[in-house]
Amino acid sequence: MEGILEAEEACRYLKMSKVTLYRHARNGVIPAFKVGGSWKFNKNSLDDWIQQRVKEDTAARSLKNTTQPKEAPSKRKTTTTRRGSK
Repeated sequence: MEGILEAEEACRYLKMSKVTLYRHARNGVIPAFKVGGSWKFNKNSLDDWIQQRVKEDTAARSLKNTTQPKEAPSKRKTTTTRRGSK
């Protein structure tokens, strides 16, 4: 079937380990379905999932950068003590 990937193909396409791919499929993180006992992945659905992740991750980084004030460098000196010294 055109556009349907086996687990091995999806791993190569996503550059993801088989363990991670199966965990994401099982937990509903990544779009997948089972035929018999084998996981299958629709390539178009994976592409949509990737695009959504890019948008969400970009928005989260953008929000993080605009809501957190920049910290001034610390002027406090750190001192180290040797063990056994008083």
